[in-house]
Amino acid sequence: MKLPCKITLLLGFSILAACQPVAVVQPPAPVVVTASPPPIPSMPLPPLGAAATLTIPPLDADGTRSSPNKGLGPEETLWHVRSSFNVAALTCKNGEWTQMAPSYNGFIKKHGKRLAIANRAIEAKFQRENRGRAGLRARDTHITSLYNYFSLPPVKARFCSEMYDIANELTRLQSSELGDYAATTLPKIDAIFIDFYDSYEAYQKALADWHAQYGDQKPT
Repeated sequence: MKLPCKITLLLGFSILAACQPVAVVQPPAPVVVTASPPPIPSMPLPPLGAAATLTIPPLDADGTRSSPNKGLGPEETLWHVRSSFNVAALTCKNGEWTQMAPSYNGFIKKHGKRLAIANRAIEAKFQRENRGRAGLRARDTHITSLYNYFSLPPVKARFCSEMYDIANELTRLQSSELGDYAATTLPKIDAIFIDFYDSYEAYQKALADWHAQYGDQKPT
């Protein structure tokens, strides 16, 4: 008689246990990893420490950079080389360039007659194109513009360095050799400035691309 009671109790316990609520274990919430945005690069800077608002000569119709040293006759070419030497004598005064001014003075003394021929040819050209005082003003304006062109601050180091070598050649040459030397040398001098203006234009394009992509955001 005791056995059925035990069975009943056991069954009753089993039924009671089955009626208890079962705890449901929730899985952990997924971890969302947010990728950091790529760092903003530094804003492009002008080459050689130039001003950020520099105006550069445009490209001509032939696709080359506009320059006062293009399309010149033989006498003008020689005079422009002389002008570049003059600017160097006025601005290149430090270190190894201290002899630039004495070299220029020696050049003028040695080649004075040949340079006078070039000067007269240029004066005649401006008088043909502009009568009377207008011709003088036009020439003065041209010379001022040319000197400003050769005085571009960012390229001073390269200009003075190359003019130092050119100065040595100019003082060594005979007057009869100046024309041919000027014809091959002026493009080399002009390349100093053309190279800079080309690099500055590349900077302007890079800056425009930077603003288009990042707007006014600060570099990280």
